[in-house]
Amino acid sequence: MKRIQFVWLAALPAVSLLSGCTLHGQGSDPATLLEGKWTLEKSFGVTPPEHFSTQVEKANKQITLKSSWDEPANGQHALTLMGVTTPQFVIDTTGREQAAQVGPFVFHYRSMWENGKLITRWTTSEFMGSSFRGTWTRAVSKDGSTQTLDIYAASSLQMGRARLIFHRTWL
Repeated sequence: MKRIQFVWLAALPAVSLLSGCTLHGQGSDPATLLEGKWTLEKSFGVTPPEHFSTQVEKANKQITLKSSWDEPANGQHALTLMGVTTPQFVIDTTGREQAAQVGPFVFHYRSMWENGKLITRWTTSEFMGSSFRGTWTRAVSKDGSTQTLDIYAASSLQMGRARLIFHRTWL
């Protein structure tokens, strides 16, 4: 009996150390999971532009999204994709309010981590009698190969939901 207890007590620090290493890599900075190049694989609820991809770069508490795509023939994107189809977009992950020009709108937004997901809540200024509000929720699969972007966007006249699924093409 004493021998079994000794082995258990001796193994406990090793198990704790290994668990700490695993949690440290994932829990200490979830932005690390978003870093890399992501290529759109599937979409639901919206027609995205062809060849849509996003490169995510992390610096301190900010994430920079650098996106590229083939421009649609008519030059227009679905309003659900407002802010997503922007060549470069900087997100501060501390919850600080930010503003950016997105088309004819001033885009006001806050982003922070909630349960391992990056949540961005946004509103726009009014333009020609319309303004919008919405949420982006970004999550990365446990194996790090897939990023899901859930989009909610609404105006006083309509609302839309979409899901974009990206595949990591490099780190």
